[in-house]
Amino acid sequence: MCPRVALCLALTAVALAAAMPFAGQKYSLAGTCFITAGMGAINQARADETGVTFITGALVRTGRQHADGKFCVAAIGLLRWIALIAGVAIGTVMDLHYGNGALAAIAALVLLCSFAAMLHGSHDNRSSSEGGLTHAHERPR
Repeated sequence: MCPRVALCLALTAVALAAAMPFAGQKYSLAGTCFITAGMGAINQARADETGVTFITGALVRTGRQHADGKFCVAAIGLLRWIALIAGVAIGTVMDLHYGNGALAAIAALVLLCSFAAMLHGSHDNRSSSEGGLTHAHERPR
């Protein structure tokens, strides 16, 4: 799964960086299209995430889990929503203070996350080829 995540995050970073020349006081159609493309790329990071967008998919799953009485699992979905709201607030403050620099910082952060996902994926592949992880009560063969 990590190579898919890394690729989607890298595409998102590229799309956000491509929007920078078009960003200004008001976002142009071209800038908005690049940002939208980045949002679309991030929606494809996990194949098991269903929904028109990541946002609606998370909301629908959280509601269904809550209705099914899976409150602990639903709490994780609520944490995701809190993180999304915090991201919006931080992004708004960054945009007010840094303008186009905020978009550059966000693109750089997404690219850094892409590299982290790539490294995590190579670590997972290496441990699975070495027999995988063992539980404390199991002895390696």
